[in-house]
Amino acid sequence: MSDPRPLLQLQKVKMQFGGVVALREVELTINEGEIFALIGPNGAGKTTVFNVVTGVYRPTSGQVVFDGDRIDGMKRFKVTKRGVARTFQNIRLFHNMSALENVMVGADAHHRAGMFSAALGLPWHRHEERDGKALARELLEFVGIGHRAEETAKNLPYGDQRRLEIARALATKPKLLLLDEPAAGSLTWVEERQAVITRPYVTIQDPEDLRGRRLGLPLSKGVPVDVRRATALRGFQGALWAGGLTLNDVHLVDVPVTPVPGWRTSVPAVLGGPRRASTPAGLPGAGSRQWEPELEALARGDIDAVYVKGATAVEAAARYGLHVAIDLDGHPDQRVRINDGTVRPITVDQLLLDVRPDVVARFLRVLLDAAEWASAYPDQALTLSGDAARPPGAHRLTDLTIDLPDLTIDLSAERLGLLAEQERFLWTHGFLESAVDVGSWADHTPLASAHARRRTYQEQTA
Repeated sequence: MSDPRPLLQLQKVKMQFGGVVALREVELTINEGEIFALIGPNGAGKTTVFNVVTGVYRPTSGQVVFDGDRIDGMKRFKVTKRGVARTFQNIRLFHNMSALENVMVGADAHHRAGMFSAALGLPWHRHEERDGKALARELLEFVGIGHRAEETAKNLPYGDQRRLEIARALATKPKLLLLDEPAAGSLTWVEERQAVITRPYVTIQDPEDLRGRRLGLPLSKGVPVDVRRATALRGFQGALWAGGLTLNDVHLVDVPVTPVPGWRTSVPAVLGGPRRASTPAGLPGAGSRQWEPELEALARGDIDAVYVKGATAVEAAARYGLHVAIDLDGHPDQRVRINDGTVRPITVDQLLLDVRPDVVARFLRVLLDAAEWASAYPDQALTLSGDAARPPGAHRLTDLTIDLPDLTIDLSAERLGLLAEQERFLWTHGFLESAVDVGSWADHTPLASAHARRRTYQEQTA
């Protein structure tokens, strides 16, 4: 059997925005005919990789090679003509056009007739329009929304808008299709360090002490969804609830922050794939710098407390001379600790689930096996858990005093209920454009199939 032919190669790609390095020396190869998953923590730079490949960003250094030719720095429409198509974290459709017209726009990528031919209605243009419409109808049927061809895109349900975006991408006849955070499958629960931080001389020790205090909320302008603000507001809500208080019992103070390119600014999901999963070297997390505006405002005395998430944020607070006033990690009620990324959906594209459910089940079997291995070898698993789980001062395995997070994967009523609570919070406070029915979003079939086809550890090693 001949070696697989590389289709896309990133060679020592670096993407820097001012003083922030979003990608550092990234190396990856995707072979022809391969399904490849890019997996990483929130803010790791996954979307930045997509933007570099598709020509949204010109890399600071390094090369992007597609189908044997360099495409780094190439204009976006030329990248599309070469055979690269993508979808986006935040759906980008022509909302006032019909579903059919949206897909026809994708088909236009390879049309030869220009504006002059279209204006005069020349035969060549009419021929391409007829073929483009036929292709668009075929692709809408393929993704399962052929019956919605004449409906306006903005009136489609969220799931069908996702399918429409995939159909439009397929209409460009790509050799490589990039799906940026498409839709849903199973749930995991991941604990991260969560705390309310204050100055040493401020007398906040318990949730009840937050009454009447000035709590800092980050405010990012020009982003589709202000996830940082949602995370902080949800964290404060949990802390206040633990003390029998509500958000009405405190003063919320806006702290302006500047979004850094490459940091996540939309509601999160996790993309999974069956064949290979990779977090390439050089994808750093946002780290402690994400929290600097809030910590600086707190240190100046503009506010009385801030909420932070992740061990690196707690370490950053210590560098400002600040300390943990309320540690939310140890609270026994999960409703206090639930936040962005705590209940983590394992998501797959709906089209993949419809067309290749066996691939999705195989992917979930790998995750189930990984969770079982982590449970059997917790020390080794903790070394892979990264900064989010590492407590302040822990630099070696022997410094770790935390337990391994619960990595089990299920769609139990309890976990779906917690995710529904998070959805209600986001919807109530305006972070979601529309409500999401969590129960109907979850599909139990792939996980049940994965469990049914699992092999024991002995069978795997035989």
